[in-house]
Amino acid sequence: MARAVAALAEPTVDLLEAALGDRHDPGLGEALQARILELDGNRVRFTHPLLASAVVALQTPARRRALHARLADIVRSAEERARHLALATARPDRDVASTLEDVARTAQVRGASAAAAEFAEQALRLTPRSCTENARRRVLLAADMHSHAGDVDRATALLERARAEATPGQNRATVLTHLAAVQASPQSAVALYREALSEAGDDDALQARIHLRLASLMRFSDGVLRGVEHGELAVRAASRAGDARLRCSAIAAYGLVRFNAGRGIPATEMEDAISLERSLADWPLDFGPTITYGHQLWWSADIDRARTLFEEVRDVGETRNRPQLAAEALWFLSFLEWRAGRWEDADRYAGESVDLMTQFGRLLPPGELPSAVIAAHLGRIDDAGARAQGAIARAEAERIVIAQTGHGWVLGFIELSLGNAAPALEHLRRAYALRNDFALEPGMRLEVGDLLEALIAVGELQEADDVLTTREPRAAALDRAWALAILARGRALLLAAQGDLERAFASFESALAEHARSIDPFQNARTLLALGRTQRRAKKRAAARTTLEDALSRFERLGAPLWAELARAELSRIGG
Repeated sequence: MARAVAALAEPTVDLLEAALGDRHDPGLGEALQARILELDGNRVRFTHPLLASAVVALQTPARRRALHARLADIVRSAEERARHLALATARPDRDVASTLEDVARTAQVRGASAAAAEFAEQALRLTPRSCTENARRRVLLAADMHSHAGDVDRATALLERARAEATPGQNRATVLTHLAAVQASPQSAVALYREALSEAGDDDALQARIHLRLASLMRFSDGVLRGVEHGELAVRAASRAGDARLRCSAIAAYGLVRFNAGRGIPATEMEDAISLERSLADWPLDFGPTITYGHQLWWSADIDRARTLFEEVRDVGETRNRPQLAAEALWFLSFLEWRAGRWEDADRYAGESVDLMTQFGRLLPPGELPSAVIAAHLGRIDDAGARAQGAIARAEAERIVIAQTGHGWVLGFIELSLGNAAPALEHLRRAYALRNDFALEPGMRLEVGDLLEALIAVGELQEADDVLTTREPRAAALDRAWALAILARGRALLLAAQGDLERAFASFESALAEHARSIDPFQNARTLLALGRTQRRAKKRAAARTTLEDALSRFERLGAPLWAELARAELSRIGG
């Protein structure tokens, strides 16, 4: 009786009766009387977990296997039956291995990655040596499921073993692509994908998978224009392969780098790909059109639509036990709410994202960016500075250039928030220069507004004009209201510094009009602060007081103490 209870995942009186027959009733009675077992309705359980462990330890392997074989015949669910079959089988068995693989894939579809990984490994263990193709497929399945469940170390160990055993050519290339997908460092992943590409031969599907991942990774390593090249190759290869799922992923990769390269959103292609993706059982794909479209909406400042999409993706990630998917959605949601002025929500989402990424060993320097940005805006400058400096050190070691630019901007923003334009400029110049190869989309240039303000504050007017002249046409061509507002503010500050107040005030009006078309209350308040400062210097004291009081009120509502203090300092300079 006790052995059967220990072996069952959900032991009930009915199951025990089916397993033990006539021995069920007296055995259960004795165990209850001895206080080894207890009843909870129809369920049976040990009175203490250690008793279950002791019962399992005292069994011989042969008796344990015989019991599991018996239980496999009576349990109701396919997964429970597969578990007992695996535990009842000591030697390779083609049929049992096939059953376990089928159950692993079923568990994978419903989001039970840990269970799927366990079943896939058992299928691999029971695969006969002569079934080499089955073994290759099952080791990749097990590794993928361990990775989805957050056990990257186990996934890596399985794939390294497969890599050592793989024959040169397409088999080895396939293993290398899976191994690259679990790498923490983008540089390591790129090297493995390139090695895989050299062995992929004329396999269109394999080429497409490699090119689409290289396209995505180029935004962290070689630059977005190289990513566009790989994206185009991925789409062509996927079209030749005729695989709907692969085509979804290829379009997503191409759409991502194409957008980052400043070429806008291919709306028709993205919507078609999303419709196709939603027909797949494992929607949303890890690097699929839904995530990419959300990325495009967010960086183009379409806050409301992006929020709806990422909330849906987060919910799917949580309900289907896909922590990486949930973490990615939370990363975007934290940035979304920061820009929308909901900084408490943004701070919470950023923390949840970091926690999840840490749990499954995927916390890269870009993953910490929202936490550093939000901390800096909330005035927690020690926390923000420490995060940014630590992330930059790791990004330099791993050669993740895009993370160096983001966290470098955070350090520049902190100095600017403290009124230190010269040291801010050192960080901001470097961030701007590095980012030019990775983000040509105007909405992604978070550092530009701060760079312009720092340049003008220290008198580098020609350099400020050069930046504006470079950035204004692209923002206008893509009609990015958020970027146009910040650029118009920078142009107004430059004109005021050159003494052209009439055109400066006109540019401020343009900036406020663009703010009205986009959501970012913090940048709007900063434009009001810059306008009020300019009005004060132009001796328009009454107008300056009204403008600065409006800016101060907005900073206080947001919870931006450093910028509220800058507004107060400007107000104190107004006499009367």
